[in-house]
Amino acid sequence: MNNEKRKLHVERERSNSPASYPELMTEPELIQYLRIPEISDASDYHNVIEHLKRMRDLPRIRICNRVLYYLPAVRDWLEGQMGFMDHH
Repeated sequence: MNNEKRKLHVERERSNSPASYPELMTEPELIQYLRIPEISDASDYHNVIEHLKRMRDLPRIRICNRVLYYLPAVRDWLEGQMGFMDHH
């Protein structure tokens, strides 16, 4: 891996580290945290999140008419999804 690619890889990993996300994330932050742009071909990432909420019970909280995602709950949900994948 050349230096430029290595630098980009390190920056990407650092930007996706838990420390770089707030405890309460907005939908755009959640989309980045879940790496949706990297793994989905969807043209609208909001639809991906809506699907996860509807079909996979993605945890969220509503504050002042805004939907926010509590990072520890999202992490717990992700761990639970790993078990879901083992059974399907």
